[in-house]
Amino acid sequence: MGKAKPYTHSDGILTYKDTIFKKGLRFTNNQESMVTDSFLGKPDIVLGVDGAETIVRFGGYMNVHTSGFALFSLTNGGKFVLTKDARLDFLSAWYTRQIWVRGDGTGTLEIGEGFTADRTKDGTIKLAVGAYRISNARLIIKSQSGQPQYWFETSGLNGHLVFEDQPGGVLIIDGEDQIYDAAVWIDVDMAVDTRKNFTHRGEYAVLTGAGYEYGLASAFQFRKPNITVTKQGAADLILAGEQAYRVGSRLLIIEGAVRFKTDAVGGVFTGNDYGTQELGVRIMDSGALICETTHLHLKKLNISGSGRVCVRLGDTIHIDTNTVLDGTLTVSADGVLPQEGEWKLFDWSGVEGQFANVELPAAFGNWDISRLYTDGVVSAGGGSAVNHSRTQAFMIRSPRTSSAHVRIKDAVPFDRISGGRMFDIRGRSTVRHTFTHAPQGVFIMTPDATHEPTRTE
Repeated sequence: MGKAKPYTHSDGILTYKDTIFKKGLRFTNNQESMVTDSFLGKPDIVLGVDGAETIVRFGGYMNVHTSGFALFSLTNGGKFVLTKDARLDFLSAWYTRQIWVRGDGTGTLEIGEGFTADRTKDGTIKLAVGAYRISNARLIIKSQSGQPQYWFETSGLNGHLVFEDQPGGVLIIDGEDQIYDAAVWIDVDMAVDTRKNFTHRGEYAVLTGAGYEYGLASAFQFRKPNITVTKQGAADLILAGEQAYRVGSRLLIIEGAVRFKTDAVGGVFTGNDYGTQELGVRIMDSGALICETTHLHLKKLNISGSGRVCVRLGDTIHIDTNTVLDGTLTVSADGVLPQEGEWKLFDWSGVEGQFANVELPAAFGNWDISRLYTDGVVSAGGGSAVNHSRTQAFMIRSPRTSSAHVRIKDAVPFDRISGGRMFDIRGRSTVRHTFTHAPQGVFIMTPDATHEPTRTE
């Protein structure tokens, strides 16, 4: 093949050369093959798998020349699987060679259970693969050890999950919950399918070594403007590292939850439109956005149908443009029974519509949401406590609102308060400890209470 690069390069964005991916060894036998031999590329390896019943399971040794590439063409349902026995030697002195995948939207690269991407043993052995680069193909990762990364004594941790060139790629997290500390780079429209929880916690860092210094942008990045990522799968996508979004970035949540543990404004990222309030979020179907950071800055927020947004008391979601509401707002108290006070849940410039349901935690007093759709504020107050010599209980009245059906939803573990003992306003015990809807309120017994509230008929 020679040393022709399989891509063209412009402003950090790659475009694949389709002709190169059509060369090499191709499996089209419509059956399953197990390969345990070595694949050695000088300088490149080009493998093709074509056909819905064509599966190649690789458990051998694969090596590329220090200036070479490993290129996979996966089409018409073809699948290439790296098994637990596969060993990939894609490292040069301090850099990682990469797996490049070109597909037609139906092909799959599966990183099987037990496959180990990083066998460097803290940098003492040069045996790893540090990047999966995907163009319109499905990438399934089934174990934590299969995440693309390596560790060198000189450069530290490095790794990349990249979706580029052609849209339509899907990242599928399966097998077990996984955490990734390196880079997720997204240049095209794609989907994240979390069948198991996937936590990203990579951060920007400047790595130094003998004779060089470079920045490792290990963030969750939308690197081109106007990118849409669709979140599907019942498990959670947890964003706990640095994030960076270009203008027009969109996150569509249709299934499961996206948990923001850090702000969507990109940390140390500057230049272009990074570091600004650019991410728009739309929540629909069974999707949910869960805010678990003090401040979450979004460009847009649109909630429809059965979509849900969840906010803790004390946290605020800031929305730059008009917000479209429907679905459900769930407010949590993070394990604390709220006392009197007010909390700013949203900082928005305008609101269209209202939540169909508002779920509030049990509180010491009455909830007031009259300012929710203007100032983004909810408040509680006017509670009362019953304290007798041998009985202690909180009296919590139901909120009153004409704009939405508001339920009292348990946001604190009642077994910490009363061993699960809860009573309605008439003194009747209920066995539903995680949720109750009592039109006039509830009693919650404190741990040292020895008598139930007086029952009235």
